Amino acid sequence: MSRKIFLSFLGIGRYEVTRYYFDEQKEVFYDTPFVQEALMKFLLKKEFDVNPIIFITKDAYKNWLPNANNEGLKYCLSQINSDFSSSDIEISNGKSERELLNIFLSVFENLNEGDEVFFDITHGFRSLPMLALVLLNYAKFLKGVTIRGIYYGAFDARETVDGVNWSPVWNLSYFSKIQSWASAANQFLQTGNGLMLSDLIEEEGLSNLKNGIATFTKEILVNRGPSIFSGKTQLLIQREIEVLDFQDQEPLRLILDKVKKHFSSYKKDSILNGLNAVEWCVENGLIQQGATLLEEFCTTYTLIQIQKEIYFQDSEVRSIVSAAITNSPENYRFFYTEIFPDDFPLEKMESHKRLYSIEKEIIPLIHSLNNFKKLKQLVNDIKSSVRNDINHAGYRNNPKDYDSFKKSLEKRYKHFLKIM
Repeated sequence: MSRKIFLSFLGIGRYEVTRYYFDEQKEVFYDTPFVQEALMKFLLKKEFDVNPIIFITKDAYKNWLPNANNEGLKYCLSQINSDFSSSDIEISNGKSERELLNIFLSVFENLNEGDEVFFDITHGFRSLPMLALVLLNYAKFLKGVTIRGIYYGAFDARETVDGVNWSPVWNLSYFSKIQSWASAANQFLQTGNGLMLSDLIEEEGLSNLKNGIATFTKEILVNRGPSIFSGKTQLLIQREIEVLDFQDQEPLRLILDKVKKHFSSYKKDSILNGLNAVEWCVENGLIQQGATLLEEFCTTYTLIQIQKEIYFQDSEVRSIVSAAITNSPENYRFFYTEIFPDDFPLEKMESHKRLYSIEKEIIPLIHSLNNFKKLKQLVNDIKSSVRNDINHAGYRNNPKDYDSFKKSLEKRYKHFLKIM
């Protein structure tokens, strides 16, 4: 069962009383030698039902128990809740790589699936804050934990006012967010899947951008050619990133700027959008999607060339065009005729006549295109070298492997660029 837990390391140094404060106005503060006590009171004040786990080395137990300087952290926590007096867990000293790994595993083993974690990284060896960040990402992946806060009690940044030491407690959760954003953006740009990034964007309240990246991901995954051609989603992503006001969140802006660069060449209602999408598929290893899009955009390109954009969404006309650009004029066989057998269904006759008229009009236009021969070779190459093999799951003689597909798709993509 998931819990809200507070994790902290107890240091070996001398703990001195200071006034830990949590806001610039210094309205919320606690006088204590232990930042752990201050943080627990702060979290409980915010109505988080949180329980502490304090990791302590053998040398640091002197600060857990009463000593010459103070009552010890155990006593301070027990004054908040008597159950907190047994929240200690002994760990290795961390004086070797093996001991550091043992610390890592000890903390991980004390996390439950779905825990919400507040982490204090104030004390311990210099390596422990770094260890904590790695550990939290590890636990997010393996146990689905949520990082609710990462805190640092900046005793060394204290200032003395009227004889009182004021020490800020910094919330460093933002740096964990940067790491998550960078990882999700990298996944998007390396695999084409932006769903993780869109979820993080949603947490920032950027619903339009979230929807744009999620929609683009899905349009590519399920080959939504008309949507890709329109450029609506891609232009939305560009526009939303451009108008964002990140204020103090410069690192997030830089991450999204890198994402935006991949959409800078998309335009409204352009065949280039299809080629950009194919390039995206090549770069991200989406071979089946790329091959399908490339072949379909060859058909779309042909309709543009003969000025018949009106038939973009007409599947029957697209089938005619596809057949026309894969067969030379002398080999092309018409789908439709003006002669009907006696038993031809009356309800299909009007549609048949319409398609016969369209086919009779567009076939000569297609075969007279200046680049028809190159286009015919390209489409047949796409079918024979990539699409047929993939669509039949390799059940054919001499099936290709992934690397061969990727190389072949990239070659045909570049071929199309030259034709255009």
